[in-house]
Amino acid sequence: LIRNGTLSSKTLSENEYPLDISVAVSVDGTSKRTVSTFEEIEDLLQLLKAKGVENVEVILNGMFSGGLVCGNGDGMRVLRAAGGSSGLQKLCEYANKQKFKVFAGVTLVKAGGIKNGESATDLSGSVIVSSVKNTLAPDIGQAEYSVNFIAASEIEKKTISLMNNAERLDVAGLCILDGGIGAYYDSSSGMNSVGVSEVIAKNISAFSTRKELAVSGVSFNTVKSASLVTDMSLVTNNGESDAYKAVPLIPAVLHSTVRYTGTPVNSGTAAQLNLLKCIEYGAQPQYLWVFDKASRFCYEQTFNEAVTFVLRASEELGDVNSCRIVSHGEVEDGVFCTGYDNGARVYVNYNNYSVNIGDIAVLPYDYIRIN
Repeated sequence: LIRNGTLSSKTLSENEYPLDISVAVSVDGTSKRTVSTFEEIEDLLQLLKAKGVENVEVILNGMFSGGLVCGNGDGMRVLRAAGGSSGLQKLCEYANKQKFKVFAGVTLVKAGGIKNGESATDLSGSVIVSSVKNTLAPDIGQAEYSVNFIAASEIEKKTISLMNNAERLDVAGLCILDGGIGAYYDSSSGMNSVGVSEVIAKNISAFSTRKELAVSGVSFNTVKSASLVTDMSLVTNNGESDAYKAVPLIPAVLHSTVRYTGTPVNSGTAAQLNLLKCIEYGAQPQYLWVFDKASRFCYEQTFNEAVTFVLRASEELGDVNSCRIVSHGEVEDGVFCTGYDNGARVYVNYNNYSVNIGDIAVLPYDYIRIN
């Protein structure tokens, strides 16, 4: 994959173990639904710094007019209700000073409120309609919002518009929230999925020449240009059996070349198990946080957990981020071992009781690194 140019040959530096935070600024782009302000986010970063967390990456979702369904790029404006451009500038200045990274979340191939002539169409000529899911529902906003796929012929125009918008912002980079979409058929542009895939890859690559690039979701036509991949699925959709076992194939391919996270560990019901899965698969933890105390995603509910986890993992596992995954397997019922090319082995115990591996005891719902 590296030889044929699909993957980058770069290697991560040692001791990189960031805490990734996805902060929802707004859902629908109105002051009524603004759930986080730039000032609150800056206060959060200061609190993390005071707790000893030295490496943080923040993705700001819904920070532009339109919220989760921001338009085609030309009319994008930083939400005044969240603090406006001046509030964002102040946040970025603090983050840059502390060497934290702030990414502005944008969409490339999906958009709301666009004209039919700018929308992709299927074989019948109908506009291709999709949706953006709102994880904050039902507490805040509706479950999903309708969007259109933009015509492949419009992708370059939107890319230029997004990059021009990003240039005036002091963010570290952009996060392509629909970067996991590899391709789609677009009859309006006369392109099949292969042609659209090439257009997407070309334009996403252009982003990385200006700013650092993060993408949400894994697509091998886009991952080469990214320094961070978020929301990678760390679980299989199929039930496991004696004949079917999940293995970390994509993490094993990507590890040491790009940073990656699973879906937010606090988005399910078993945060502790989700954190262990991050350890097993060599992923960074990601949290979805807001500042609305009524929301189950209020940062106060999982702040201490996140700090404790990332400080320990940074100390014990930071150096393996630059190493290849060379082995993985279940060594005892509910106990998995991931091996790295520097000789390190990491045992993860999903059982509610201790398990001995030779002379080593792996505590319940815990992990241990050997060598």
